[in-house]
Amino acid sequence: MFSVNSLLATASRTLWAFSRENGLPYSSFLVKVNPESRLPINANLASIGINVLLALISVGSSAAFQAFFSSAVAAYYSSLFIAACVMLHKRLTTPESELPWGPFRLHRWGVPITIGALIYTVLAVFFSFWPAITPVTAVTMNYASLIFGGFVLISLAFWFAHGRKVYIGPIWEFEQGYVRKN
Repeated sequence: MFSVNSLLATASRTLWAFSRENGLPYSSFLVKVNPESRLPINANLASIGINVLLALISVGSSAAFQAFFSSAVAAYYSSLFIAACVMLHKRLTTPESELPWGPFRLHRWGVPITIGALIYTVLAVFFSFWPAITPVTAVTMNYASLIFGGFVLISLAFWFAHGRKVYIGPIWEFEQGYVRKN
């Protein structure tokens, strides 16, 4: 019960943050914050609605729910893979004196650990597309690769049709408001 509340809060704040930067359809609706509670009520309600609709998948078909869950795992690991690749590239091509280090640093173990994380991530994505049981039939097939590929295509189409025209960079949040960093 408590983890659901935390996940809902995280999902609604993430939805609000993407909307704040015009990264989603209906951003102008989702970005509104209630002045009294200072909560993104529209983003909360949208997150609840999306979660309810996704939960209803399991009522209709356990195979469909398994496919959707597997594609969510693949999406999570794919985002980790992209971030680790960018970090590894920066680490290998930038002099160490020019890297902006945070409070935690792995020193000489950073590159091998990142490479290990990349290998693990590739394996996790690969196996998330496999069926859970054998023999594989049309009912037990894991259609996660189809769902994942469909979401990638929809996301790319949205980016080229809308996102690249409205996204101008990250927004820095301050007590007084927002500032776009160009």
